[in-house]
Amino acid sequence: MNIVIKSVDHAPDDLYGQLPVRGRLLRTIAKADRPGAFRTASGEYWLAELRRPLTWTSQGVTRTIRYLVVAPRWEGTSIQPGAKLPVGVAYVVDDGVLASGTFASAQAEYVAIGFAKISGAINGGGSMQATGAALSFIALTALWPGLHLLVFLFRFERLAPGGFSDVLVFVPMGMIAALVLLLLWGRAGSRPQKRRVALGYLLASPVAFIGSLLGGLMMPPLPGTLLFGAGPLVAGMLIGYAWARNRPA
Repeated sequence: MNIVIKSVDHAPDDLYGQLPVRGRLLRTIAKADRPGAFRTASGEYWLAELRRPLTWTSQGVTRTIRYLVVAPRWEGTSIQPGAKLPVGVAYVVDDGVLASGTFASAQAEYVAIGFAKISGAINGGGSMQATGAALSFIALTALWPGLHLLVFLFRFERLAPGGFSDVLVFVPMGMIAALVLLLLWGRAGSRPQKRRVALGYLLASPVAFIGSLLGGLMMPPLPGTLLFGAGPLVAGMLIGYAWARNRPA
């Protein structure tokens, strides 16, 4: 779903000149603590990723805000497609929120009341995501045996002596790397974090390709390709995921 906030009240002075605020609603998020200014009658909170970052200056310090937490202000109202409603707006000042299911008042600074319009759809979104994940899994699994087959064919202008069956040893490597990539992609709470997971996969790919070849020579083919092929890919993705998660706000 998408959110557009065209007007605000009781807001920081620098927010008015940055309207309208547009973002993508990522998921619901629970409030971990009761105290604090950011309390609403609905008890429903959403994490939103901004299409365009906001600039916020408070106590002489200027920050770039990329995420909001928004909540319906009135009891009986809810954020859903087609809704037009007043919302509480909080700036996310701690990126630890992005990988968590909860937030505390110190992590999201309540700044304004806004009038929001919600668009998009949530029904059927889960099935579409599941289909996309399944297709991605199949493609990423087939990538590695296909790549080895093409390289051998280009190098020797013929198939390997065992034909297509020789490259099937690279299928488990592709499956494990694809599974880890999709799991980390789903857990990533932001686009930068998703991009860094994918970047880790790409940067580790040359090492994984060479390692999968050498590993199959130094060890039995299956454990060799998993250790020296899938291993670098998984390590690269984990480094990318941790790098983005630990990036300061």
